[in-house]
Amino acid sequence: MSKKIESIFSEISGVYDLANHAYSLGVDILWRKRAASEALLSKKNYKILDVGTGTGDLAIEVAWQTKKAGKLVDITGIDMNSRMLNRAREKVASNGFTNVALMKGNALSMPFGDGSFDVVTSAFALRNFDSVEEFSKELKRVMKTNGKFVLIDMAKPDDALQRMLFRFYFGVIMHMIAYRINRKAYTWLYSSIMAFDKKKLMKIIKDEGFRNVRIKNLESGVCFMVTGNK
Repeated sequence: MSKKIESIFSEISGVYDLANHAYSLGVDILWRKRAASEALLSKKNYKILDVGTGTGDLAIEVAWQTKKAGKLVDITGIDMNSRMLNRAREKVASNGFTNVALMKGNALSMPFGDGSFDVVTSAFALRNFDSVEEFSKELKRVMKTNGKFVLIDMAKPDDALQRMLFRFYFGVIMHMIAYRINRKAYTWLYSSIMAFDKKKLMKIIKDEGFRNVRIKNLESGVCFMVTGNK
């Protein structure tokens, strides 16, 4: 993550959750629920890594769903931004989860041994990585054999009508609202979504040798989920 992007996230750490809900009209909550559901395995005991955990929303949703399913899961969340992690720690503590550990870490050089995790998740972080290729290598390295990854992020919709609605919504309506939250953050969000190449992402992941790689567009068409196995 560049210093510029890290600076933006530091500035908006206090309003990050509000901004996410406002920009997506609350649908981001459903997107994370879908990702957390995909992270459930049939076995009872396993380890999950959440990369680019931010303020911890996906890690917390995974903790809730695995608890309801009667799983004994250890969850580790890493992020480069200290302010975001501090907010995540507050939220984890308020929810009473003792099985969620949060630490500072670089997605392109993760501080874990080979084959450490059964599942790796990430939400809305791919666009912020300096190199998706390097992340893909690290992703494979820290996963156990037959492990699973669940990644969600945003890119311009494939459907022409959805693309037009997205441009109108973000380019006109959200322009007026988001600038009051943080102008730089809004500008980065919009430009990074428009620039992100889902086809290139899929090629990188497949070229790394992952199996069963699938991509699915979620509600509104702007969010997508990629899953696969090592």
